[in-house]
Amino acid sequence: MTSADPHDRPRSPLFLAMLDEVREICGALPEVNEIETFHSPTWQAGKKSFAELVPYEDGPVLSFKADPAESAALLEDDRFYVPKYTGHKGWLSLRLDRAQGIDAPITSAVEADWAEVEELIEGSYRIQALKRMLAALDRDAG
Repeated sequence: MTSADPHDRPRSPLFLAMLDEVREICGALPEVNEIETFHSPTWQAGKKSFAELVPYEDGPVLSFKADPAESAALLEDDRFYVPKYTGHKGWLSLRLDRAQGIDAPITSAVEADWAEVEELIEGSYRIQALKRMLAALDRDAG
């Protein structure tokens, strides 16, 4: 008899819609790989992870490597928190099912602030990526 994997979480329609958005953002960055870690989609620049989308029961969470100069300001917003296992390495998590300044959970991926998410993901990528990847990113942006 096989037992269910405790890390295997069902992926809600909201999570799947948000996954499509995060995939599009990460896929636009140079030399990005998507892998599965602990049953969550994770994006790497080379061999270093820079973003992870976790399907928690209470809503999708984006974890990312944060700019140390911005961490304190981000943590003033209750959508952000220091994750248990990676927080000590400079990672933060963002509750994607919460819109800024609204207490009720959002019900559609369209309601998320994708410009903010893109900025956080690119910032995390810039922390983790190799110099040649950053040069390609800046070349593509210019």
